Amino acid sequence: MKEKTTVAEEKKDAKAKTRSPNFPAISLERCLELSKAILNKYQRTLVPWALAVKTLGYSPKSSGGLQASATLRYYGLLDVLGMEKTKKLN
Repeated sequence: MKEKTTVAEEKKDAKAKTRSPNFPAISLERCLELSKAILNKYQRTLVPWALAVKTLGYSPKSSGGLQASATLRYYGLLDVLGMEKTKKLN
């Protein structure tokens, strides 16, 4: 005989799906363009994150700026030092 399942068990089974792999938000070609823009303007100095994101054409509070910096970091084109308000890009 089949045992009765509770709603909680059914929800748990539904959530047990595998997660899709991480995928960059921006193409490699576009990331190369963005990293060149930062490099041309700031050379190799540490740049406050908000200033670098503005250089890329994003608002510091926009999700696009977060995605751009995360993707640049993913491809190894950018180092992020610090967290939140003290975050700097190199």
